[in-house]
Amino acid sequence: MNQFIINAIAEKLATLKTLNHLEKRALRGSRKHALDLLSNAPSVDPREHDKL
Repeated sequence: MNQFIINAIAEKLATLKTLNHLEKRALRGSRKHALDLLSNAPSVDPREHDKL
């Protein structure tokens, strides 16, 4: 039972740490820069193996 609780706590801490990291990265990002990068992508249909 103790191992289960320890694993649950460790998983929760890892999730919080990851969320904190992603939030910090998001603050450094620029929506305009991201859209500028996407505007360079070609406007073509996906390859057959990439279709859903």
